[in-house]
Amino acid sequence: MPTAAEQSRDEAYASGPVDQVVRHVVELDHPSFDAPLYFMAAVEEDVTITLENGTSVTAIACAFDLTPPGFEDSGPTPAQLSIDGVSYKLFPVLKDAVGAGSIKVTYRAYLGDDLATPVDLIEGLELKKVSLSATSAQGELSFKEIATQAFPRRTYDIETYPGLWNS
Repeated sequence: MPTAAEQSRDEAYASGPVDQVVRHVVELDHPSFDAPLYFMAAVEEDVTITLENGTSVTAIACAFDLTPPGFEDSGPTPAQLSIDGVSYKLFPVLKDAVGAGSIKVTYRAYLGDDLATPVDLIEGLELKKVSLSATSAQGELSFKEIATQAFPRRTYDIETYPGLWNS
């Protein structure tokens, strides 16, 4: 059963006028950054957006492509993020951050010109395996908690599974 947030998102997408475009925003955050960086695709100039907590921030106009995870014959494929035009805005900060751990990523979507209410929010992503060139940055997106959780979400301790331990 979908959560309330997923139901709201689906309703917003389904009931939005056909002449309104979904605006995609990516937030990048790393301890080496002075403040999180916000990028919006499909706009010509930087714009002010309102986050879900009511804070207003400036989103930098920047082309990027977000590819969702997939599946091929060889197994699952990770999500990919590619940001173009990073030469003067993002290259210096990404270069410093790449060697110092993963970069936290949050995806937001806004419907049409309403930049005050995000209609979709995906938190907890991490940008890994980043490759930088003079004009673009590319990397894999993953959820940290999925990779570190025990399967099937149980801890195999001596009280629960005594047969796994040597006496």
